[in-house]
Amino acid sequence: MILYHFTYKKNIESIKKRGIIKKSYYVYLTPKKDHCYEGMDVRITVNVPEEELRYYEGCEDWELVIARTITPKEIIIIEDYKIEEDRKEAKDENP
Repeated sequence: MILYHFTYKKNIESIKKRGIIKKSYYVYLTPKKDHCYEGMDVRITVNVPEEELRYYEGCEDWELVIARTITPKEIIIIEDYKIEEDRKEAKDENP
């Protein structure tokens, strides 16, 4: 399943080598391309098996979790991201 993970540029080199490391119980993912917390500046697109995903009831539309590290092989693309650009694009599409 194609999902997104948001992070900071300072984490990219480590992610390229080791993957997205599970720091506590889960790695947090989202099906929404623009679901980013303020200040994060990188969007990572991943492809993980749907059967490994979990969610909290009522949150499945915006947040999914996986209980393991995401390997570098599961990362499709790492790209710069700015919240302001998504907000501007959404506004342009729905004036």
